Amino acid sequence: MFVAAGTYVEVVVLPDGVRLHGGYRNDYLGLVPEAFITAVISSDAAAAPGGAALVLDGVGIRPTEVGGIQFRGADAPAGGLPAFGAFLHAPGPELTVTHVWIRAGQGGAGRHGANGAAGAAPAVAPVTGDPQRLAVESGYHDCLSSAENVVHGGAGGTNACRGTDVSGGVGGSADCPDPYGTESSGGGGRSGGSGVPGGMGGAGAYDSHGPGTVGCDTPGLCCGVFEVLPEYELAGDGGNGADGAPGAAGTGCSDPLGELAGETWTPALATAGTAGGPGGGGGGGGAGGGPQMDWYEEECPWADGLGGGGGGGGAGGCGGESGTQGESGAPSAGMVIDYGGASPLGVAVPRFEAVQIVAGNGGNGGRGGGGGDGGLGGLGAPGGNRAREELEDSLAAATQGGAGGKGGNGGPAGGAGGGCGGSSIGVWVLLRGVPDPGVAAAIRAGAVLASGRGGPGGAGGGGAVPGGNGATGEERDVVVE
Repeated sequence: MFVAAGTYVEVVVLPDGVRLHGGYRNDYLGLVPEAFITAVISSDAAAAPGGAALVLDGVGIRPTEVGGIQFRGADAPAGGLPAFGAFLHAPGPELTVTHVWIRAGQGGAGRHGANGAAGAAPAVAPVTGDPQRLAVESGYHDCLSSAENVVHGGAGGTNACRGTDVSGGVGGSADCPDPYGTESSGGGGRSGGSGVPGGMGGAGAYDSHGPGTVGCDTPGLCCGVFEVLPEYELAGDGGNGADGAPGAAGTGCSDPLGELAGETWTPALATAGTAGGPGGGGGGGGAGGGPQMDWYEEECPWADGLGGGGGGGGAGGCGGESGTQGESGAPSAGMVIDYGGASPLGVAVPRFEAVQIVAGNGGNGGRGGGGGDGGLGGLGAPGGNRAREELEDSLAAATQGGAGGKGGNGGPAGGAGGGCGGSSIGVWVLLRGVPDPGVAAAIRAGAVLASGRGGPGGAGGGGAVPGGNGATGEERDVVVE
């Protein structure tokens, strides 16, 4: 079968026993392949394996020949699909390829990974503690030990991260004062996990006693003076929660060849990073102290004072989410020879004479997605406190509650790994378990082989620890596997 000079947009699928020759003048009276160029350009990347322009399947049982033609495979679309110039399956011993130029298209680029989302900040803020107030007393002027004499601390902020509760601690609540004791401490914040403690609750304040008996104008009774223990302390603020642990980096793809099985190429994979850990909840503030008052009908008719409630602790922030890994770029192979389902005449190497086989460039590896930032921990709420002008009589010694601690920030996620760059291979031989007939030496003896550029590996995604970069694609004349 003779083919005149010209450009033919199609795929040549040659049956066994056919001799196909190009390079003829249009009147078929001249044969100079270098002058009368017959070019076959693949019509579509999906029209043949790897967009090949020449497909030889099971030929060479009878004398079969291809000569004097230039074949150009299609570029692969994005998405990591390979590109071939020619695809040979189970060639027989009677196949000859002579004075042929074969070039593959470019391998498809790998898709970039997506960036991870930032961790969630607390959805519910903590509550301020209730302010100081006077106690409700019995007819004997004793503070009633009942719910009406409890000054409540504020609730902690709430947040949950992947099933882990990282809420803040509740503020301490004040009740009837004891001049020799302290009020309740704030609750501790919830842990964000191993090594990420919640903040400790603030200590409750000391109570006091009144009226004092020294330091005033009236001998023996000082209504505006209050007595305290030597170790007297105000309410403590809640401790801050610890920040969450940063995520680990993803690994870049390290095997740019991947695995070729017939026309199907499977890439080696990069890995995603890991998510950041949640921060611990802040501790609740301690309750304020109050004065226990002795009642003097004329000189000092003051009820007991109750301290302010502690502020709730802020909840921890959630860790950042990991991005996805970059996909590997696909290879470009000038020719693929697949010995799977070998010829009935046995494993054979086609005869190559004055052949040029050129691979295209490998596809670029996709970059890894960046790790998401950690969510900010919530601020603690203030302790309960009245305005200064409202602190009269026994309330002058009723102290404010401690503030809640801040929740820890969520840890940032690690960056995802980048995909490998696609390799550029002159001839890729798949033995499929059959003995090697010396195909590499035979190809090199009869063909000039050239590889293109191996695709650059994708960069690792950013994050607390950047992901690993993908390996650059290989550039090889022959691969036999």
